[in-house]
Amino acid sequence: MKNFFGQHYKKYIYLPLALVVLSLVLVFIFPKIPLGSDFKGGLLFTIESSQPISPQVSAELEKELAGFSKTVSVSNPSEKSLEIEMDLNQKFEDVNKLNIQMLSANGELMGAEVNATYYSGIESATEDAKKNAARVDELKKEVNSLASQVFAGLGKRVPSSKDVHDLALQAKVAFDDEKQSFKEQIVAIVGKKVKIESVSMKEVGALLSQQFFSKIINIFIFSFLAASVLVLILFRSFVPAFAVVFGAFADITITMGAMTVFGIPLTLASFAGLLMLIGFSLDTDVLLTIRVLKRREGDPKERAFGAMKTGVLMSVCAIVAFGVLFIAASFLQINVYLEIASVVMIGSVADLIATWMFNAPMVLNFVEKKEKDKVSI
Repeated sequence: MKNFFGQHYKKYIYLPLALVVLSLVLVFIFPKIPLGSDFKGGLLFTIESSQPISPQVSAELEKELAGFSKTVSVSNPSEKSLEIEMDLNQKFEDVNKLNIQMLSANGELMGAEVNATYYSGIESATEDAKKNAARVDELKKEVNSLASQVFAGLGKRVPSSKDVHDLALQAKVAFDDEKQSFKEQIVAIVGKKVKIESVSMKEVGALLSQQFFSKIINIFIFSFLAASVLVLILFRSFVPAFAVVFGAFADITITMGAMTVFGIPLTLASFAGLLMLIGFSLDTDVLLTIRVLKRREGDPKERAFGAMKTGVLMSVCAIVAFGVLFIAASFLQINVYLEIASVVMIGSVADLIATWMFNAPMVLNFVEKKEKDKVSI
């Protein structure tokens, strides 16, 4: 271990760089990181039973529900509960977009009709009245078209109605009834195998999940920018600051690449684990950089090795602690803790690679060059 930072320590950087590139390919190109219902949209049924539910029953339900969705995941958070996570049915998602557009257009139509009543009492508002009347006709056609598409998407005949508001209301009711019937089918299938005590359901639409995902990306970007500024102020030099920030970036990227390989979805729980990794990475990277740059005892390699002993101990403790959580969550089948523990364990291993095989060589090379420049002067 003492010879870890030997003559050829600069070659270590190739491994973390290769892992970062490979991880970026896995996450964004192929096969891409799996997204949970929090980010891609979907349905989550939480079912409580008065009797224990065996893993065999969960497996049977997963097969039976496969015909309702592309991906179905059934888990047992506890002995007497089930969690069923499903993709949004594409038919409902397409119709839901039409339904939202129809309701928006119908609301705008109501406003235009109110304006028409207002203009009718003002003789001088002829031009505005004409524009508003044209808009009313345009919106009526739009609402009528969208309502017809909603009924067609549901496979139902368009009812004859001269009032477009009534047609829009019937389309909304038809969509709500169809979606409720779909949910009741799922519960009915589960009810044949499980004695249901209570059912709760969470639904995330694709539009909402897309906005949510963009917010998450913004949080990551802001976190890295804030860390970059603070580290640059602390060390007042670009190279050590870059090394610290790249270490955090490498931890997140390599971990997400491993999540793709092991099929760990990006959910609110796993995202929380990724945020923890930013803190862990900054801890070990700043520890290394301060020891090597700020202290003066021994040579830079000795100081780096001293920091490495402390940093490795920190990472090992994190792996052990979250390993215990992983085992407990696996035994109790609690997905939230399972995802957090998996992400942090993988990230801690990634941090060992990124910190001591990329950051350390960069900081050591930076310090050694500064010392050589002083000697030459």
